Amino acid sequence: MTFAAPGRSASGESAVLRAERSSYHYRGQGTDQSDLKNRTKEIAETRVRYGYRRIHVLLRREGWVINGKRVYRLTRSWARSCAGKHLAGGSKPS
Repeated sequence: MTFAAPGRSASGESAVLRAERSSYHYRGQGTDQSDLKNRTKEIAETRVRYGYRRIHVLLRREGWVINGKRVYRLTRSWARSCAGKHLAGGSKPS
């Protein structure tokens, strides 16, 4: 998948942008996070009052090498579907 303008080649575009042609064609490789996502959900379902920070601490104690921002992002991605539960910070539902 290239983003070259009509009538221009990738090498022409990279020259204009002053970037390497290999960077222009770079595709990132995402990692599979299904195990981590499942474990985060399990912790949040058993400990309903825990937010993403406490979940992050528990995951670190279990041996996961994970950043707190990733835990926040994972909990936010599915916390909206668990309406009525206090999962990832913020105010309590009223």
